[in-house]
Parts: sequence; structure tokens; C-alpha cells
Amino acid sequence: MKKIFIVISLLCLTFSLMAMDGEVVAVKGKAEIKKGGKWIPAKTGNKIESGSMISTGFKSELTLKIDGSVITVRPMTRLTIEEIAKKNEAVSSEVYLNVGSVKADVKPASTKKVEFKVKTPVATASVRGTSGEISSDGLLIGTSGSWYYANNDGLETRVQIGDSVIISDTGMVTPAQNIKANDVLPQSVQTLAEAEANSPTMTPQSLTMEDAVDIASSVTTVSINIGWED
Repeated sequence: MKKIFIVISLLCLTFSLMAMDGEVVAVKGKAEIKKGGKWIPAKTGNKIESGSMISTGFKSELTLKIDGSVITVRPMTRLTIEEIAKKNEAVSSEVYLNVGSVKADVKPASTKKVEFKVKTPVATASVRGTSGEISSDGLLIGTSGSWYYANNDGLETRVQIGDSVIISDTGMVTPAQNIKANDVLPQSVQTLAEAEANSPTMTPQSLTMEDAVDIASSVTTVSINIGWED
């Protein structure tokens, strides 16, 4: 009877916790994925499962999709995917940010709920359907919804839209600072692709002969005469 109970319990746990994969949907520059102890070049369409590690180089980015959530791994970043799983009616994802930063837009798709957690050496950020950017040095910027941000001692603070909170390596929490989301925030969380799309393009123009004459005539010429006396 006891063995039957254990088997039933294990089956219930299996059905309530199902492993899932993420998928690489965009790569810019040099990015790599570590699977089974071996680094391979990242490509669009690569599957990312629990235990995988992602690394991006200088001016490089990797965009990862997990269910309806989109995570952009910023340049010079290394992170470990600790968990991607479906728990009952929620998709749960946990990543460890070794160094660098990630931009996350967390949304449910196939389920009613989504849980996303980012661990760093100094703090842990968790969210259920929102977006923002977090760095390994302790900076969290909220761009929608709200984040629960806690230091390693469990002291938690709420990060709202347009707020930035810093948790230092000693665990000190800097109170939320509003960074004028309408002005500063969009530039701070742009991906490389967004930055290129929004950058102004310079169109070379040639001068007409009339323009050249006008410019030449507007230049004042100053003559200096130098003489020597015996």
C-alpha cells in the first residue's frame, strides 16, 4: 500500500512539473550556447533547455523566447538557464545572471500564468507578467508592471514602472529612483536591432556651383604684411 502511494505521488509530481524548452529567435554578432560541457555557436532555431549556458560577445545579442516571454541577452553577458518548466497552469523560468544584463518581456501564452526569476550574485528579481532590465551588478529598471526585488538576506522591495533600484554587493538597497521613463528609459533598454532601426541616417549632399560661390564669397580674407627694417 505504501509503495502504491509513493508511485501515485511521483506520477502526480511528474504531471504537475513538465520540462519545457526555450528557442533562440534572433542572434546578432557572436553568441554561444553551452550544452553537455561543449560550447557551440548560437543560431536561430536552437533549442534551450534547463542547464544550458548562454554567452554573448562585444556588440552581440541573443533573443530567447520561452512560451510567450521574450528575453534579450545583452552584450558581454553570461547566464545559466536553471529551469524552464510548466507547473500546473503556469510556465516557470529561472535564470542565473553570472555577468552582464538581460532585458525581459514576460507574458503568458499557452498558460494562464507565467513566473520568471532572475538571480544575480547580489539579488533575486521575480515577476509575473511584466518587463524590465536587470544587470548582474544589482541594477533593476522596471518598464511595465512591477518587480519583486530582494537582496540575499531576503529584504524585498517593489520596483514599479520607470523606477530603478540598485542592490549593492553588500546587500544595501538604494530606494527606487524614478528615471523619467518617457525620456530616459526607452534609450536605456533598446536592443541593438532597435538602436539601429531608430538611428538617423546621414544622406550625403553635394554642393551646387552657386552654393560654392556663395560660401567662397562669404569668407573674409585677412592679409598680413610683414616687413623688416635694417
